[in-house]
Amino acid sequence: MDMLDNLFIGKLVKLTGPKTGDNDIIVNWGNRADYQRLLSMDPARPYTIESLQEDDKRARERAENNYGFRIRTVADDKLIGFGDLHVEWSLQLCWLGIGIGDPEYWGKGYGSEAVTLMVNYAFRELNLFKVCLGVFEYNTRAYAAYLKVGFVEEGRQRQQLLRDGRRWDMILMGILRPEWEARQAAQAESAPAAKVQS
Repeated sequence: MDMLDNLFIGKLVKLTGPKTGDNDIIVNWGNRADYQRLLSMDPARPYTIESLQEDDKRARERAENNYGFRIRTVADDKLIGFGDLHVEWSLQLCWLGIGIGDPEYWGKGYGSEAVTLMVNYAFRELNLFKVCLGVFEYNTRAYAAYLKVGFVEEGRQRQQLLRDGRRWDMILMGILRPEWEARQAAQAESAPAAKVQS
């Protein structure tokens, strides 16, 4: 892996900063309960521009611990989601959060590639030892994506969440730097050798 490789661009998605007009799109996502119920244990309620601006302000105030990204398509620069890393420096770990807001991009590899880019950033750029996350038991699509990226289930907070009269577990997952390094080495070995020009 070249030290100067772009940390932020994959084949399907790229990680960017916020752009003008993003909050209008995010408010539209936030008006859908199915999207909100994949992200938070809090009761679903419609987003507002003001609430997003307040969230952005709080994130800027904690900038030394928070690394936030917008997720856009490589093909046409379309905003499809967000991702963030909340770092606990003394523990050399971070908590990863991600949301793909546009359902047109669900289940097609965009989310797992965005997670891969964020995990790479956590280990390559932030020099962390572990990336953690929590996923609701009913979010089977996200759970499969995290396994694909190399996360391991570490435990469950049993019946943590009540939704529509049923209790669901919160699944805790993590990936360690040595596990990530082993995956990087295996991918490098399996990659086709570059053609040598004579």
